[in-house]
Amino acid sequence: MTSTQAHAETVRTRRRQRPATETVTSAIGLFLVALVVLWLGINLVKDWSTFVELTFSGLARGSIYALVALGYTLVYGILELINFAHGDVFMIGGMVTATVVINIFELDSKPSFGSLLPVILISLAAAMIVCGLLNATIERVAYKPLRGAPRLVPLITAIGVAFIIENVAFIWKGP
Repeated sequence: MTSTQAHAETVRTRRRQRPATETVTSAIGLFLVALVVLWLGINLVKDWSTFVELTFSGLARGSIYALVALGYTLVYGILELINFAHGDVFMIGGMVTATVVINIFELDSKPSFGSLLPVILISLAAAMIVCGLLNATIERVAYKPLRGAPRLVPLITAIGVAFIIENVAFIWKGP
């Protein structure tokens, strides 16, 4: 018997001999998933319009969380630094978008889709430009001079930059 065959046989015997705790854990997990699916089904039948509204709201919120997490992952992968200011830059982007939509375009309460599409595109472009310039400034002023420093120094700097951006937002729009 070759070593590959012996390894395959060992894997097969391990699969057959699942510990009882693993089986119980899987059963409890499946039971909880079944309860959640049942609860979702009951709520769908009870009030489907609220269910659909909350589903889209949850998808939008989850997409924002995923976007922020992706940004954290990309920044850490490239700079090997946890940038605590990343979420605050994202907040500034939202504030810029809201400012452009409210103050520059002065939309009424029920705009048509034809008038809304250019507003959305222009406000998002403005937010992307501002956030890009803000990130480039932060990198050049705060992080680049600390390239050779010990790992704790850029981490503390990232926390400080986050506090600075939060205070700028408080001064700009208030609490």
